[in-house]
Amino acid sequence: MIIIDVLGLLLLIYLSGVLGQILNGYAPGGILLSLTVDFLGTLLGGFVWQLLTLPDLIFINLVNLRFPVVWSIIGSTVLVLTISFRGWRRV
Repeated sequence: MIIIDVLGLLLLIYLSGVLGQILNGYAPGGILLSLTVDFLGTLLGGFVWQLLTLPDLIFINLVNLRFPVVWSIIGSTVLVLTISFRGWRRV
């Protein structure tokens, strides 16, 4: 992959994670933690998409990579929602 493709992929991951956080109304912490959660949520959504062979709703083709936009947003939303429920503990 060319460096432009890697940067484009990182931008898509970041944007899908930000949309997941916006849908939840919760951000897990600082910028590094937020980017980590976005990345893991996007990987989770893409993994479930491939594992269950779900239909391609919206995707973006990079050189040899098919990026499932909707499933990445769903994965990020689910992961941030899980973290937000965990953070609602009372002391």
